[in-house]
Parts: sequence; C-alpha cells; structure tokens
Amino acid sequence: MALDDAGSGRIWSEHARVEDDVEVLHSYTSGPLASHPAVTRRPVGSGAAWYLGTLPDDATLGALLDRVLVEAGVAPAAEVPPGVEVTRRRSATGSWLFVLNHTDADCEVAVSGHDLVSRTDIGPVATVPARSAAVVREG
Repeated sequence: MALDDAGSGRIWSEHARVEDDVEVLHSYTSGPLASHPAVTRRPVGSGAAWYLGTLPDDATLGALLDRVLVEAGVAPAAEVPPGVEVTRRRSATGSWLFVLNHTDADCEVAVSGHDLVSRTDIGPVATVPARSAAVVREG
C-alpha cells in the first residue's frame, strides 16, 4: 500500500486511531486504509513511543530508524563505511573498540590504543585489513 512520503508498506495490521498528542508521521494513500495513520509518534516523558502499523519499504524504514536514533541520542561508535561493524565496550578500567571488516577492502578507523589482535600500538588512525578484525584497548 502506498504511503504519503512516496514510500510503501508491505503489510498492514489494523485501523489505527490517534489522540490529539499523537504525531502522524506517515499515512496510507491507497488501499482500504487510505488517509489513515501508518506510522505514529507519541511523546512520553522524556522519550517517545513509536507505532508502525505496516512494514515500510527499506528506504522509508531506514529514514524512520535514522530519526529514532537521532532523537534517542544514539551515535555510532566510530565512522566506518558500510560493511564494517564497530562496537565499543566500556568498564571501570577501560574502553575497547571492536572492529569487524566484512568487506573486500581495507578500511581506516579513527582510534588510538593497543590492538589486541595484531599486538601493536596504533593511532590516531588504524587500518583494518579486508575480511579482518581489530580489538583496540583505547587509551
């Protein structure tokens, strides 16, 4: 079913009704629910509750999730190209950056510390080879 942002929903679950404090982010423009809400957001305390009455196409879902992440204050552990996975873990004694390069090209990551995989000190930029990994004890 078509959505008002030129996207589409692959399935739908119900006829949603909204209260005055609910923001309608996307509505259906075709099908049995034309003009009814498909995606909503309701402020709750210092956050928000989001409702998806459909499974949006990839572009629409991606844009929506980008907005959710920004509003929640979630930021990437490091800027990396697609296909490179990063996770930062912290404890009372330090911080570690895990970098998994799933691509066929080397990638550069802004990080300084000791790479536990190569057993070398690195930084301020580390090169992680294609199809390889780094675990950096930051510091």
